[in-house]
Amino acid sequence: MAVDRQIRNRVYGIGDTTFDLPPEPIVAQRAPTTSDKAQIGTLWVDQVNDNVYVLASVTANSASWQITTAEGTGGTDGQVLIGATGADPDWANITSSGGTLVITNGANTINMEVSGATTSSFPTDAGTANPLLGATNIAGGTNIGTTGVGNSVTINLDASPSVAGSLTAGDSLTMSAGTMTITADDNTADVIYLHADGGTSETIRLHADQGTGVASIGLISDVGGITMDSGLASADAINIDASDAAGGIDIDYGTGGCAVDGANGAFTLQTGTGAINLGADAAAKTITVGNATGASSVVVNVGTGAASFGANATAHTTTIGSTNTTASTVVQSGTGDLTMTSTDAATIDAAGVLELNSSGGIIGIGNDAVAQNINIGTGAAARTITMGNVSGATALALNAGTGGIALASTGTGDITIDSDDTILIDSDGVLEINSSAGIIGIGNDADAFGINIGTGAAARTITMGNGTGATSLVLDCGTGALNIGTNAVAHTVTIGNGTGATAVAINSGTGAIDIGTNAVAHTVTMGNVTGATALALNSGTGGIALASTGAGDITLDSDDTLLIDADGVLELNSSAGAISIGNDADAQAINVGTGAAARTITVGNGTGATSVVLNAGTGAVNVGTNAVAHTTTVGTTTGAADTTIQSGTGGISIEAAGIVDMVPATDSQAATTVTINANVGVATFTGQTTGAGAQVTLTVTNSVCTVNSAILATVANKGANDCRLTMERVTPGAGSFTVQCQNNGAAALNGDIILTFWIIAA
Repeated sequence: MAVDRQIRNRVYGIGDTTFDLPPEPIVAQRAPTTSDKAQIGTLWVDQVNDNVYVLASVTANSASWQITTAEGTGGTDGQVLIGATGADPDWANITSSGGTLVITNGANTINMEVSGATTSSFPTDAGTANPLLGATNIAGGTNIGTTGVGNSVTINLDASPSVAGSLTAGDSLTMSAGTMTITADDNTADVIYLHADGGTSETIRLHADQGTGVASIGLISDVGGITMDSGLASADAINIDASDAAGGIDIDYGTGGCAVDGANGAFTLQTGTGAINLGADAAAKTITVGNATGASSVVVNVGTGAASFGANATAHTTTIGSTNTTASTVVQSGTGDLTMTSTDAATIDAAGVLELNSSGGIIGIGNDAVAQNINIGTGAAARTITMGNVSGATALALNAGTGGIALASTGTGDITIDSDDTILIDSDGVLEINSSAGIIGIGNDADAFGINIGTGAAARTITMGNGTGATSLVLDCGTGALNIGTNAVAHTVTIGNGTGATAVAINSGTGAIDIGTNAVAHTVTMGNVTGATALALNSGTGGIALASTGAGDITLDSDDTLLIDADGVLELNSSAGAISIGNDADAQAINVGTGAAARTITVGNGTGATSVVLNAGTGAVNVGTNAVAHTTTVGTTTGAADTTIQSGTGGISIEAAGIVDMVPATDSQAATTVTINANVGVATFTGQTTGAGAQVTLTVTNSVCTVNSAILATVANKGANDCRLTMERVTPGAGSFTVQCQNNGAAALNGDIILTFWIIAA
């Protein structure tokens, strides 16, 4: 049953003064519990166990009784107070089962010594234990023992004793058996601190002598990190060494990554003859070597072995080098070969120059025995393709089998073959020179060298011209002779006959054909105007040339239709006079480009002061008035180009079903002043706040405007408020004009003002 004695005893003194008396002791046959309460300082006497307790505090209705024992009371010399689990402490003696330990008590000391040996003194209050010469045994059951080694004290800890203060060893701590566990529970830095401070030769080692597992020595931090820091200024400041010949190093980490950071020192991986594998496991990942900072470089060196990138049997893309700005990629080889092999397409694409060069061997393209086409410059882009050069004895050979060699140019591109020496074209079969849209010129440059056609000493037929359609044949010469059949060989030269529709053929064997070429002024007439007589000048792709020198004219006159029709270019040019079409006084229509075909008809050009004049009498001048929907543009927006549309008293009419678009000049300012140097403009004055009933003056700086300018103008205001902006006055000036506006609304302007103007006359 709990005791609750809370009564405070008082006594009266002289003058009715009261005094508190000390609480009376509680004498019981048991020890007190937390449920036993009394005044603080009350003594509790446990008669059964011969102990005395004092009440120290009562907290949260729980009493705290502390056992008290007067110094020297209850024990004898040499005894110590030893506690037991679940029981009160009691006095006990320290004894030795072997009878060799002699314990001598003294003032604040206990002397323990081996019988017959020098006494060792161990103070009980403070100081250190200094064993003297000889062995000192401390008996204490299974927890304390000794090996009896001279000049040492050995304490074998068989259980789990605790030390309230610090534990200091003068030499070493050694465990001959069992497990050593060091546990600290303070929540502070350096809670476990192994510190060597003996000199420059000191070392700290964690040594597992016989452990064979991968966790023989483990550094483990459950929720924190592990830091290794060395202050040594050398290349091997931190060493991780798997010294066994078959040893290895395994580093595993999670999603946080593994970073090796250095200031400016090199990072070296050396494996002797072993392989270095980066990301070689079977997981998809990105492996980055090097960085793009400054002059950073990545060097991969090998000895006599191969350097392979992406060479495993997996389909993937292997990229070497970057296309960023001035990045460059160098692939080089020594005396060995540089080989690029692809089982599919191999593409080399450069935004700059692409070169294939060899300083000591042939450059071969398509030189294996595989029947695949070789395309050079076949991409659909305008480019110049150059093969060969003109240096020294450089030669260019184009060889083909039965497939032949084709040189083709489409569009307006030319094919030019130019040699500073001889050009030979020799064929064992047919040799043809044809043009489908232009002249075939042989010897048409200004070099005075002979032209030989069929001069080889072999009997052959030489044919020039043909009788197809409008084919013509022209034989021209300068001051030299035009000879037809004049060589010293007997033969008949026949030009035409008068039989029926017989044509005239002027042919030659090995000589020239000359008609009226002697140096005598005469008229050469071909054909007549009798009846249905016709004159046909036919030519194939060589064309027909009519040439007159000096003041002689070339006249084409027909009493019926005169047709000039070309499948190629048709040109009318004059180097010294006007080119006139329909300049006689005959009232006949002139049609230019009226054929029903889509074409571009160009009149005039943009060179110098070239001008185009379209004049008409009382008839109309129509531009794009036919009943076809198209865009008609007059004038250009280039530079200072000027377009004038003028009319007399007849006026100017614009009929566009109300759809008239005029592109104005514009300016936008967060102010009441803008600059627009044009006749037509739209000015935007942003962020205006003209109050209700207030006025605002808008200024347009305009170099077109004069003090006499006629100006059309409108204003509009934006914003949600009830602002009704009204234009009251437009005042033109020299180089600018102003527009005065009045806010006739009920609220202030809270938006932009848009001013549209047209200076009709300056």
